[in-house]
Amino acid sequence: MSAPSQPSLARSLLPALTILLLIVVQAQHFHNRAYRQDEAWDVHYALQNIRAVGLPEHVAQVLYQLPPPNFLQDIWLHLFGHHERIVRFFSALMTMLTLAMFYRLAADLYGRRFGWLALVLLGTSSLFAFYSHEARPYAALALGAAGFPWALLRFLRQPNRRRGLFLSLVTILPAFMHPYLAYVYIAQVLCLLLFARINLRRQSRQIALVLALGIVIAYRVMLNFGGHSGSISHNINTDWLGLRELYDHLHFRPEALGLFLLAGGSLFALWKCLPRPANRRAPSQSPQVPWSSLMRRPAGWREGWLLLSLLLLLALPLLVNLVVPSVTPRHFLITLPFIVLLACLCLRQLPGYLQLLAALFFCIPFVFQFRSHSSNGAYWEIIDHLERYADPANDHFAVMARELWENIAINYYLQEGSRLGLGESDIFHFSGQELEAIASAPIRFDEALLDTRYFPDDVTLLPDYLADSQRLWLMLGNSYPAGEVMLAAIEDEFSLYSAVTFRGETYYRGLEIREYRRQPHDAAPRLRFGEDIFLLAWRLNNDRIIAPCDSISVDTWWSVAQPLDKLYSSTLVIAAADGQGVINSDAVPGGIYPTPLWQPGQLYFDERELKLPCGLPAGDYPLLLGMYATPGAEGESPQNLLIHSADGAPSDRQLEYLTTLVVPP
Repeated sequence: MSAPSQPSLARSLLPALTILLLIVVQAQHFHNRAYRQDEAWDVHYALQNIRAVGLPEHVAQVLYQLPPPNFLQDIWLHLFGHHERIVRFFSALMTMLTLAMFYRLAADLYGRRFGWLALVLLGTSSLFAFYSHEARPYAALALGAAGFPWALLRFLRQPNRRRGLFLSLVTILPAFMHPYLAYVYIAQVLCLLLFARINLRRQSRQIALVLALGIVIAYRVMLNFGGHSGSISHNINTDWLGLRELYDHLHFRPEALGLFLLAGGSLFALWKCLPRPANRRAPSQSPQVPWSSLMRRPAGWREGWLLLSLLLLLALPLLVNLVVPSVTPRHFLITLPFIVLLACLCLRQLPGYLQLLAALFFCIPFVFQFRSHSSNGAYWEIIDHLERYADPANDHFAVMARELWENIAINYYLQEGSRLGLGESDIFHFSGQELEAIASAPIRFDEALLDTRYFPDDVTLLPDYLADSQRLWLMLGNSYPAGEVMLAAIEDEFSLYSAVTFRGETYYRGLEIREYRRQPHDAAPRLRFGEDIFLLAWRLNNDRIIAPCDSISVDTWWSVAQPLDKLYSSTLVIAAADGQGVINSDAVPGGIYPTPLWQPGQLYFDERELKLPCGLPAGDYPLLLGMYATPGAEGESPQNLLIHSADGAPSDRQLEYLTTLVVPP
């Protein structure tokens, strides 16, 4: 008997190159994406818990409680770092394994050409491409969804120790990273019971292994549902609206072509499952073990297995969701391998050139139209803003958001994802949720291992934290009623100077950074400019002795007697000994509040910087301050305001002397 022909090198390389291309495009889409909230949550927990208890104990927690949710990823980030691209590279490696095993599954069932088409359809699926690349356990879930059926069928065809070990690995490892592998296990076992010939005496060891794996998965499910009920608050409902949302995430792109192939493949599978005449010739099978000796219905078991697997993987989670809210669209990654295989049943009926054309149509949106299935906050933009303007040695930082997960994500980027060098004690957190108000933070764990300093609605601790702060950076997420009390406590002693909103992809609201400046305790009218504008305080933030090319910074505090109807600008001037201006800085004071918005009784801050000319000769240089009405129309001249004393005594001065700067020889 001649040995089966070996595939050519080109045919062997084609799936490998296809997988590599899919991964490269997928990685490029994520190249400039910060961690999503859930990703930052998992990574930050792993970092802090490993530092607290060590890597061995951290990983060992998987045996008796929920965390870590992705212990293999945690080992990776401990060894190589926690930057987005480093951790997501681990997800990419796992996704490569998933695609390779899925190709082998499809090729074992229907041949290599079918396997390549299925590989393209799965790899270009937007849901698969998005979640399998994240720093989350979904890459492991996808690996289990594709790898477990393949390993189980291989073990059924040729049971041996090597294949039994492989089956155990692709079952246990993904199961302990995501409990939804239990649905895959249940579906495949039910399919085996329905389609496979089972001999309890001859196959006792194989049956024992499969049952043992079921016990392990049941223990993992018990940890999930027993630890914190397994429920989530952001689930979709098992109703028509929930199904529509699920379809929106699962459908192929192009949608019409995907629906056509899926409908055609489903009809073809149903037709193949119909009873056939006894003299019909069974399809050719693998030369290793004839399927006819393993399956009850060798002519149509594959199509029946695909249909039943898909129906079970759709129905079981939705039914459980009626009792325990636990379903989101991303969980249905487990259905994608079977959706793709059904679609390819229709695709393989088309001529070869149409198969290639259809594959091209699926590749175009995958390459050029990246879809984000879960929106993201603008965390990189926030950190970039703070790194440019904040002084971590002297400034204070606070995070206020309604949801605990918002605090944790921002906290990760402040502590771990920036060059600010902030520690836990450097950040004050407000949250609309108590730490115990949710079942997991990020997932249930010993709270002593992760001190994130949450002080929900505790105004009494705020003054101690802000005691010596002159500038506060406040990061705002979702608002909540008690947060207004905290804001009022801040604004009793601080004035808002700047506010920047970073939209990102946030689905809840833009993340806002507010810059507050402490109000001086001795603020009182010192000078009056014009009739209504008062200078309350000023401060030179540098030494009076300054070298050429250096900069000075001057803070001023203002108030008004009544609302203003014009836009006013202040001017800060460095003058020479003869009174001629050397350099000046003119701008509307008040930061986020221009002068027409000023209200009586409020303090408004302004900061101004001046850089001395590099060729400035040695000598004394008076520092002067003035105020003028900004021209309202082209051709108008500025109207300089005369300066009065605090008690209203007039003068003819338009610039007030503040101090003298000294440029040494």
